[in-house]
Amino acid sequence: MIWSARFSPNGQQLVSASSDYTLKLWNRNGKLLKTLIGHAGPVYFAEFSPDGQLIASASADQTVRLWRSDGTPVHTIREFKKGILSVHFSPDGRTLVTSGWDNQVQLWTLDGTLKRTLKAHQGWVYDASFSHDGRYILTSSYDNTARLWTADGELLKTLKDHEDGVVAAHFNQDDRLLATASHDHTVKLWRPDGTPITTLRGHSDRVSDVSFSPDGKLLATASEDQTVLLWDLDFQGDLDKLLEHGCRWTQNYLHTKAAESRWKDVQQFCDRKVEKATQSSFNSGVQNHG
Repeated sequence: MIWSARFSPNGQQLVSASSDYTLKLWNRNGKLLKTLIGHAGPVYFAEFSPDGQLIASASADQTVRLWRSDGTPVHTIREFKKGILSVHFSPDGRTLVTSGWDNQVQLWTLDGTLKRTLKAHQGWVYDASFSHDGRYILTSSYDNTARLWTADGELLKTLKDHEDGVVAAHFNQDDRLLATASHDHTVKLWRPDGTPITTLRGHSDRVSDVSFSPDGKLLATASEDQTVLLWDLDFQGDLDKLLEHGCRWTQNYLHTKAAESRWKDVQQFCDRKVEKATQSSFNSGVQNHG
């Protein structure tokens, strides 16, 4: 099983992490360049450093390894007591943040010196990553929450609205919007102060990942229902427009899956909602021009 795949900053290479204990380097045409061997357990995550010179990998073997971009081993961090699920570089490339089965988040220098430990959650921490400006860390956990921290480890907010484990949490490109993905089949959007914006419902099984497009206008969500959904976020706070887009995606999904009875129920619900929103917008326009 391939657990992760990430492009290099210049887009010319790809690194994948696998259950077969290896990482693989590929060119953008899909040609295998090198297999990186060293881990003694499944590798759950790997990514390039911001300058593209290093690769960090996280494994169930209770280690994080650093490699040069050509696959040469550099350093191994062995100070973990349980498997590691994620590792990310800070935007300046000087710090690593790790998370895993020990419910903790830890910050490290590239030579393996522990800088700080966050007693982050009451369950496995699936992911921990920096904001794009490097000022914050966002964590997601099996304890049904995501948490926002300063880069120095001060807890700012706990995001609590999910009903099952939160497996991914990410900032958009300007760090003004957060998205969380959960095993409760939903994705939620938040403001950085922890205020919930809306819940995106469209998947019929656990959501496994979420990713903003570089321009921030689209959100991609992946699920164990074997689908990837694209959500239009260019609604500028217009939740009625967001509802309309969400309904369209859900209708298309159910129609494609030939779930005819469910498709009709959703269609009736969405038609009523869109009609109500349209009427409300019309009435508001009449009042504004009265």
